[in-house]
Amino acid sequence: SELTQSAAPIAFSRDAAGRLVGAPQLPFHFVVPEHYFAQNKSALISFASILFESGCCPAFYASRPSVVSTLASGRASSLVLDVGHASSTVSAVLEGSVVQSAVRSTAIGGHTVNESILKVLESAGISANQLLADCYGHAGHGPDHLTDICHAMKLRGDMHVTCPSAADTPALSSGLAHMYFAPDGHSIKLPYEARSIPFECLFSQNQPNENVAAMLTESKKALSVDVQAWLPQLVIGGTTATSGFHDRLLYEIKRFDMTLSGCTKLPQPTMSSHMSLATLPWHGAALACSSSAFVGLWVTKEEFAEEGEGVLRDR
Repeated sequence: SELTQSAAPIAFSRDAAGRLVGAPQLPFHFVVPEHYFAQNKSALISFASILFESGCCPAFYASRPSVVSTLASGRASSLVLDVGHASSTVSAVLEGSVVQSAVRSTAIGGHTVNESILKVLESAGISANQLLADCYGHAGHGPDHLTDICHAMKLRGDMHVTCPSAADTPALSSGLAHMYFAPDGHSIKLPYEARSIPFECLFSQNQPNENVAAMLTESKKALSVDVQAWLPQLVIGGTTATSGFHDRLLYEIKRFDMTLSGCTKLPQPTMSSHMSLATLPWHGAALACSSSAFVGLWVTKEEFAEEGEGVLRDR
């Protein structure tokens, strides 16, 4: 399954027969994409069954990215926008639990932005094979390497998110901009606005259910009025670290939520220097495991053997 394939390279190896082999003395805390809890929990249960039946670990727990990210930010409650690789999700976390009725999700995510980046480059005469050859010396690498290249371009500012406000208008007519991406210094020229085109998929003007700002607003409306008034917002995911993303998000939110018309900045938590928007869920998971209160949440192999799949559903 997708879950087994994603976990195996990180925590386990495989024997000659292809079976998972791990360190039996270590419990396994898995940070699972939000949609598995809402739409595909049976796959999560099957994954835990494989772990226990293969003897790979003595205990298991699966956390939602929104919950552990909230914990890592020093809070127990927040409205979380997670622009992940495969999807974007908004979740309301109240005192460590997700309000399922307020979850909003779309299949638009970092991979969609990456695909758009490659199309923009191709339109400028740079093919995927040429991009791989420039960055790695030859074109024999796969999709994962293209993902790494696109992510690096976002973080370096080669690509950026623009806000359609009056302040940005002069910049759009600033002509051609250099964009350096290859280790040998190779560069191409793209119009300023072309560098922001890949991110427009996250802010669809025609499909509100594919606009991450609209999703935030709708999720907030699903909560009681008193909770809406104080619940802080948290934005995570590697793509959200792109220059200009937060300004554009705030601009879009104001279009859907008039109560924020006077807001000039989205509140973000103060994070330790070793944390990033992309890795916040895993820092939160590590913090959770280090807490004595977490001990009672582990689903042990013995409990699973005695109570079956029901014990996983209850946790």
